[in-house]
Amino acid sequence: MRNGLWKLVSGKLPQPTEAADEILKWKTKAEKAAGEIYLLVESDQRVHFRGHEDPIKMWQLLEAAHLSKKPGACFNVYDDLFSRFRITC
Repeated sequence: MRNGLWKLVSGKLPQPTEAADEILKWKTKAEKAAGEIYLLVESDQRVHFRGHEDPIKMWQLLEAAHLSKKPGACFNVYDDLFSRFRITC
């Protein structure tokens, strides 16, 4: 977000299809975004997107590796959080 690349990474800024100048600008931003992701991710986590240079795909692969959408995982997080605030009488 800091570098104005989040819209591209999140897929909200699709690649232009007509104007060559706009396509070049988009690809330049995509290369910057991929570089930022690569440099900011720890080296042992790069295995999740090895072989991909598309920043949108890189982000999706990282999200799939680290974001659990299973109800059990959410329950465990909430249980851990609320167990710290249990009041004993």
